[in-house]
Amino acid sequence: MISHIRGNCLARVAGLLLLLIIAACGNLENASVQETSLAAQTEQPSAHIDTINTQALANEEEGSEAVSLGVSEGGSGVREGRGGGSQAKLSEQAVDVVAQMYEALEAGNQPAYLKLADIPEMRHSPAKTQALFDEARKRKPHPDRFKLLGKQELDEESRELLDITYGSQAEIVLEELSQGDRHVWIVTIFPDGAKVVDQSTIYPGAYELGRNASIEELVQASILKLIDDRQFLASKHKTPLFTPVQTVALIYQAAQEGNEEAFFAACGGEEGFFAGGRAGDMLEFTQWMSKFGSVLSFPIQELARTHLNAEYTAEYDGRFGPDWHFVAAMDPDDRYAHRGTYWILTPNNDATRYVVREAFTTELDPFLNDAFKAQLR
Repeated sequence: MISHIRGNCLARVAGLLLLLIIAACGNLENASVQETSLAAQTEQPSAHIDTINTQALANEEEGSEAVSLGVSEGGSGVREGRGGGSQAKLSEQAVDVVAQMYEALEAGNQPAYLKLADIPEMRHSPAKTQALFDEARKRKPHPDRFKLLGKQELDEESRELLDITYGSQAEIVLEELSQGDRHVWIVTIFPDGAKVVDQSTIYPGAYELGRNASIEELVQASILKLIDDRQFLASKHKTPLFTPVQTVALIYQAAQEGNEEAFFAACGGEEGFFAGGRAGDMLEFTQWMSKFGSVLSFPIQELARTHLNAEYTAEYDGRFGPDWHFVAAMDPDDRYAHRGTYWILTPNNDATRYVVREAFTTELDPFLNDAFKAQLR
């Protein structure tokens, strides 16, 4: 048939026209099928939400990071060269992170959402996660609806609580809804990128402040409420709300910002390794951050006990009990000895947060067993 077409110009033109007509019909049919599929997906958006184990996804990511011992690729793109304060200042990127989260929600893309958000209330409640997806599908927020609220607009107590709870580099994004209602999104930065870590809704007259209360006053009250809710949630589930890696990231955030109070709190306060808050405890880590510029610039990874020498796991079991975590913060320029600071963390007495039990700066190689070293080569 092909040879006949090549031999006859008119036949070739006719055949081409026929193909174009068939392709156009096919596209119309495909468009109809896709529209029907999308409509069905919109009517039944919760088909997979309840079956996804977010903790398993997190464990998979931590496992892959531990093997690579390299700087991980974050989900938000908040990334820049070394040095000079917070890399790609989160204050310049927080609104984009919330907008990207909304894009993932609107698309029903839970893996993408999990890279951009880690909200404890949603993590422990599939129904609330589903409600968040449903709300995003009903309306498409315009970029102008999002606005950064500078922390300097808050009173001193609220700023301190924000830093201690969410990190010294945490930012607040307001989303305008209707009739004066607003979502309050809190964004902070971890080694795998910036994430939305909490959310509340404020409205005129909320928290018994009266309808004339300012937005700043409402946000301050919402921060207090969020912190109370987080403490209740952690106590109820007997599970820290930040992972060991996230906890160490908050320590480095505080060091970079020169926030000794937040540094001390992130380490575990009087339960932690730096109990007593000695002057100079933070200096080494401040200097480290001056060199690297952000928690995005160097690996902060948890190593499984199966990666460590048996003598060390036995020692830590004896000193800290079975529930200890070994987190490595490594110099990315030292790819052989992996010099850095290594953190041992355990849950605190009421299992609501992680506490630093030991921190030491040295080379990693002596801690690793031969089998794991072979994987790194």
